[in-house]
Amino acid sequence: MTTWGGNSTLRVGLNVFTDGYDTFTPSINVYVDVYVGSDNYNYSDAQHIQLSGSISQGFDFTNTLPSAPGATQYVGRATITGQAQSYGGGPTYTFTAQLSGAYNGAAPSVTVGFTLPPRPTRAPNAPGAPSYSSIAGTSAVASWTNSTDLGGGSADLWALHVATDAGFSSIVYNTAQANLSRAVTPLAPGTTYYGRAFTHTADGYGPASGTTSFSTGTYQVPPPTLSNINPDSLTVNWTAPSDPAAPSSYELQYATSAAFTSPTTLSGTWATSRAITGLTPATTYYFRVRANPGTGWGAYSPTASTATLSGAKVYVGGQWVNGVAYARVAGAWVLAKVNKRVSGSWVL
Repeated sequence: MTTWGGNSTLRVGLNVFTDGYDTFTPSINVYVDVYVGSDNYNYSDAQHIQLSGSISQGFDFTNTLPSAPGATQYVGRATITGQAQSYGGGPTYTFTAQLSGAYNGAAPSVTVGFTLPPRPTRAPNAPGAPSYSSIAGTSAVASWTNSTDLGGGSADLWALHVATDAGFSSIVYNTAQANLSRAVTPLAPGTTYYGRAFTHTADGYGPASGTTSFSTGTYQVPPPTLSNINPDSLTVNWTAPSDPAAPSSYELQYATSAAFTSPTTLSGTWATSRAITGLTPATTYYFRVRANPGTGWGAYSPTASTATLSGAKVYVGGQWVNGVAYARVAGAWVLAKVNKRVSGSWVL
């Protein structure tokens, strides 16, 4: 809008405006358009307008205004380039236009003040991609850096997505909190996860950060130990995995093959030991244990092995070996359990 100074005989006008504001352009130009006007005088002489204040520039021109109500003539434009946009508004400019050289001695002037309006706020840009620490079998700590450009707002929340696929079609963890890190739990052992973060202001959430990944630990039980070894029974003992999450159940496998071909599998909510019965005397068995924290099975422990007792030793080839005893039962030879007398009772 043009602001005028002077009267109907001769007046001078200024129109101050800027480039269109947007949320991403960091700087704009300020333009000052200069005009003359008259309602009832004809002019055909060389005149001069001097612009001063926030910018100094002179305009020499030939005034050709006719004698007509509302007659105006464009004189020229001054430009202040590269003005930084502020989310708080400003700065303020002052422009004064003074006309001289009119044949009738008229010397109108006008002063205009102009303040850049506030730069529009917007949603923030993406924060830094998450990094991970304290990675265990069932948990990890994710942290990231704040967005470098908050779009004129103030961050109040950061969201974290954790998924089992890089496309985030299977999100297993989704929280929005007022912090830049958090513990992610419960997670499944031995699984690869993908994470991304978002920053929130009053203008909403910005775009996602870059995607990063991590893999949980195996949640592995330490090697078991074997005790109370008898011809047909023994006890398997173990300790829980070293992880913040306690096991909710265990699975125990044993077999006569180190490859666990055709194993016997037992599972339950036991403590950290299990008595195994019904074993074959003088036979080597292999044992392994795994734990479940409620989110999936961890890795099997390393294998422990032992041979059940035969009840007797025989000297063969210069060394003592287990002597396996058989008995004839119903026309067939079967393994015999050898008992001994202990405190007045026969025991295996």
